[in-house]
Amino acid sequence: GKFAEAIVKRFYPGFDPPKLTPMDDFVSRAHRFAGFYRPNRYSFTTIAKAGAFGALKVSSDGKGALVINQFGTKRFIETAPLLFREEEGDQTIAFREDSNGRISHMFLGNLPIIAFDKLSWYESPTLHTDAGIGAIVLLLLGVIIWPLMGIVRWNYSVELRPGAQVPILARTIAWIAAL
Repeated sequence: GKFAEAIVKRFYPGFDPPKLTPMDDFVSRAHRFAGFYRPNRYSFTTIAKAGAFGALKVSSDGKGALVINQFGTKRFIETAPLLFREEEGDQTIAFREDSNGRISHMFLGNLPIIAFDKLSWYESPTLHTDAGIGAIVLLLLGVIIWPLMGIVRWNYSVELRPGAQVPILARTIAWIAAL
């Protein structure tokens, strides 16, 4: 990018790209483009699929631009339907609609060999992170609370009704599994 920029500055020294202004109705349409996009070049059928990370988050700034926070914040202004140009640079992004008019793909102008699929809500990295943290918290609570309950029952000599107590081997295995 810097090499191409140097050539343009050398041979076209007075050229400044036109100032981009957001389209009037874009703020009301920005939600269509917002979401997470994942590169579609990964293994779909093997265990390597679990390593398909690197989703880009596209959001609206509420002022007529799309924002991508990947290696710094970049703002993109719509220049034509489904086509955007970086506000302070020369990078472009384009989107594709499916047959129902929903945004299904994103394409980066400087990385034309990879298409980005728009992720459904259940594929969102945020949802997966929250679910993972919740599972870890529940397991840690089990590791801490089970022994505490045993100590409290032993300290107060609480007897469980017949058939209510889980065998000690099963409790030990469950505790070790949670740990």
